[in-house]
Amino acid sequence: MPGFASLAMINLDTADPAGLAAFYSQVLGWDDVLGERSAWDTFVWYGAIYQMARALGDAGVSKAFAQAAGGFTFGASWAVALLALLAVYLYAHYAFATITAHVSAMFVPSSARWPVKIS
Repeated sequence: MPGFASLAMINLDTADPAGLAAFYSQVLGWDDVLGERSAWDTFVWYGAIYQMARALGDAGVSKAFAQAAGGFTFGASWAVALLALLAVYLYAHYAFATITAHVSAMFVPSSARWPVKIS
């Protein structure tokens, strides 16, 4: 799903320096930045969620899960394995708080480690 920046055709390489210029030219003050509590709340929570997903990956949980899921589909036809792995990926979402944590923790090991024999 495209974000607001792409819908408004704002290049992020232009928006970042423009925001910094507004801050340094004192168009925006530090109180204005601190006053955006919901933005800071979102920033902090997504940082925590990302770090938890990264910790799962570093601990090897995601890799072990992907190997277990790949193990029970090994040797199956590609269509059956694909449907089974898609179901596992879908229902594994309920173990995570957000889609961001789910994708961060599961996508790369799931796509790279699930062996499917194509016949």
